[in-house]
Amino acid sequence: MHQLSLRPPPPTGARFDSFPAALSDSSSKSSSSASKPKPSAASAGFAAAAKKGAHPGSEPPGMATPRPISLLLCLALVTLCQGGCVEVDSYTEAVAGNSFQILCISCKKRSETEAEAFTEWFFKQKGEEEYVKILRYDPDERLNVMDPRFEGLVHWNGTKNIRDLQDLSIFILNVTFDHMGEYVCTVNRTLFFAAEFTHNIMVNKTIHVTVVDKQNREMASIVSEIMMYVLIVVLTIWLVAEMVYCYKKIAAATEAAAQENASEYLAITTSWLAGTRRTMAERESDSAEASAAPEKI
Repeated sequence: MHQLSLRPPPPTGARFDSFPAALSDSSSKSSSSASKPKPSAASAGFAAAAKKGAHPGSEPPGMATPRPISLLLCLALVTLCQGGCVEVDSYTEAVAGNSFQILCISCKKRSETEAEAFTEWFFKQKGEEEYVKILRYDPDERLNVMDPRFEGLVHWNGTKNIRDLQDLSIFILNVTFDHMGEYVCTVNRTLFFAAEFTHNIMVNKTIHVTVVDKQNREMASIVSEIMMYVLIVVLTIWLVAEMVYCYKKIAAATEAAAQENASEYLAITTSWLAGTRRTMAERESDSAEASAAPEKI
């Protein structure tokens, strides 16, 4: 008996009349099929899908180019991003007669939790022992100054139009020596969770403020200025040295080129003079031979 075996289908674009049907002996076919591994179902399906989607002379698909709608979607998602909260220490040295900002930042641990907050500021003047409440700020009543020493001088510079206050900074518009002392910023925050569960948090931040007649420079500013002048001097010296070095190098190259040109000119002149003398000698010898020829005749 003979077993009918089919070869794999030809690639797309080939002619089917050139595909012969082959009949082979059962023994030879059984040995060849045993020695040749069978393709898996996944590889066979992938090959079939590749042959089905292939076209004669077509190139493999490249990377997909971004579409304008995807770019617009990315830009729309960027606009939904929110800034983070970072707690920064306040400056502590104020200059008399100038404005001064006292920073008080209290961040939530989880920004997605709904909350409401209000703040109260207390002040203890230098030389005193008790704290006095100077102002209160909440989202409903806004700023309420309670101390005559700060009346008309305090400006709210914190969070606005949001019930959850995280930046509770204030501005003192005209600092005097009466404003020197300790400031305590108290934050009363209420967190709202599911099932009408609330949790209250109290945070206190103390800021020591000193008032001076003239602003003192910080050490970083002094060091940076010194380094600036040192770098200017060093770079100037380096630039002058580079200019002198380049000038000497160019002068040496120019002198070497001039000497080379002079030697070439001397060699050309010497060869020309030698040729001229040789020509004159030949002419003299020719004229001498010509004058001697009639005497022989």
